[in-house]
Amino acid sequence: MTIPPIGIRTRITAIACAAFGVAVILGAVVLVWAVRDAVERSLDDRARAAAATVAAQVADGRLDVIAGTVSTQVVDATTGEVIAASPDLQGQPRLSDRPASDAIGVDPMPALGWDEARIKVLAANDPTGTPVLIYALVDEEQAKESVAAARTAAVIGVPLLVALLGVTVWFGVGRALRPVERIRAEVAGISAGNLSQRVPEPPGNDGVTRLARTMNAMLDRLQSAAVRQDRFVADVSHELHSPLASSRAELELARAHPDSTDWPAVTEELLDDNERMTRVVRDLLFLARSDSGAPQTNRVPIDVDDLVRGEVRRLVVPPGVQVDTAEVEPADLTGNPDELGRAVRNVLENAVRHCSGRVRVEVTAIPAGVSAEDPGPRVRVSVSDDGAGIADPDRERIFERFTRLDDSRTRATGGAGLGLAISREIVAGHGGTMTVTSTPEGGACFVIDLPA
Repeated sequence: MTIPPIGIRTRITAIACAAFGVAVILGAVVLVWAVRDAVERSLDDRARAAAATVAAQVADGRLDVIAGTVSTQVVDATTGEVIAASPDLQGQPRLSDRPASDAIGVDPMPALGWDEARIKVLAANDPTGTPVLIYALVDEEQAKESVAAARTAAVIGVPLLVALLGVTVWFGVGRALRPVERIRAEVAGISAGNLSQRVPEPPGNDGVTRLARTMNAMLDRLQSAAVRQDRFVADVSHELHSPLASSRAELELARAHPDSTDWPAVTEELLDDNERMTRVVRDLLFLARSDSGAPQTNRVPIDVDDLVRGEVRRLVVPPGVQVDTAEVEPADLTGNPDELGRAVRNVLENAVRHCSGRVRVEVTAIPAGVSAEDPGPRVRVSVSDDGAGIADPDRERIFERFTRLDDSRTRATGGAGLGLAISREIVAGHGGTMTVTSTPEGGACFVIDLPA
């Protein structure tokens, strides 16, 4: 049989009752002890006061006027004979053999019908110099009754107080958790089809309010991720659909007219479409690995200047376009050469595609302590062109996946809109940043900063 888990409301109530119960029980024990001590002190004070009063009467020789609320006896210290007594002890024999002492004694006292008596014994002398002992007796039952009353009050009061606290905590916690239950109900009703729904945020700034805000922030991220995923799927479908449709059209046309088909040209077209699909799939696989958080491997020392020059040599440069590498300086860092080469290659291809005739590449080693914001040594790679540039509102949007800013970046002459997004992912994976600014001539300048 599986025991159901205990809810937080029950746990809090049980913990509060247990802690409060322990504290109240300890307080009740201390209270009973304090009541007993106070009552005994009061009885002892009465006995001492009565003994002192009788001693004064003995010294004055007034043994015939012994009276008071405390039972007293005057006994000859030599013979043990009872000389005088308070009215309630008239005719009683000597009730105690205790000697004179500063302390209060406790003796059984069945002769008076008491279970025990608290006794104060005081030595004195009568006017003739005869030594006497004065006994002042107080019924111990008074202390026992007071302690019993305090104990009864504790036995009844402690459970009532604990029960009252339990009820208060139960309803208080329930009221405090009511917003949490509303949040839970709202979250339970949220699905992939209604990610725009949000949980209610209670007023204030307590833990429940912060929980609601955190939940809504999480829902915002989920909705954004879902929107990006939908757009991503649509863009991928479109990117792959175009070359597939083009290849199919080429093949159907060739099959319909096999004799008049230029098969080398058809083969070239099919290879171009295949290369385009391969490039898209390769980029998507890289982004999928990046999104999954897979750790980067193959970190080795890299000569950044050699890497950049190598990518420039492999670059397909259209006629009339010049790529200037005069400002490429020696610089070293540790990283993945294949990925960094891909990042630089994507930026170079983008610059060549949008320039009017000139692309300038710079590599600079920045030593430590140049700025307070970034004191570590860095390597900066800048790629600028003399094209139309990028407007300020679009300088972040161009790093989003499948983003094309103008008609010049068509699917035929441009890429799939993934190159700059991949470059930024690679740079971020190496602990660097990638931004875009404007050149003095109005073109675009992509800046890659990497820690050395």
